[in-house]
Amino acid sequence: MAKLTQAEIKEKADKWAGFENRITKILAQETAALAAAEEEFNRQCEEIRDSYALQTGPLQVKADAIEKEVVDWLEANGKPISLAGVKAIAAYEITPAGTVPSGRVCDPRLFIKTAEAAKKDPFPVLKVLLQEADTLLGKDTMAKICTAGSKAVPETRSAYLKLK
Repeated sequence: MAKLTQAEIKEKADKWAGFENRITKILAQETAALAAAEEEFNRQCEEIRDSYALQTGPLQVKADAIEKEVVDWLEANGKPISLAGVKAIAAYEITPAGTVPSGRVCDPRLFIKTAEAAKKDPFPVLKVLLQEADTLLGKDTMAKICTAGSKAVPETRSAYLKLK
């Protein structure tokens, strides 16, 4: 590596600054050119979307009207039914109320009893924080004293049309 004098360093720094300034100006021009191109692109896309909306809009209005009529009929009927046409299915479903799994649940008394039998202090994890409890007693033991949790789910009714 060649030895440079302080004067040469100043000269090179100024030369470098000149290149950086030119690069900044060129990038600003690039940004302006891209903005103009993006604006033109978006305008063209909007024209295409508008032309297709002219075709799909009236069809969507008709489809929505039929769907409303069919769904209203299914809901008024109120009974589970599935009617299959050649291209679509109209259905009304009732999902009964019940419970669904929602993670593990641990009986605190059984947890304390099991921990004490293993000569472990259960109280620092008494919330019962299941990950910490797994560490304390081991996953296999926790699996034996935990049960699957559940939560109540209300009855749901749904009427719909769907493509086959």
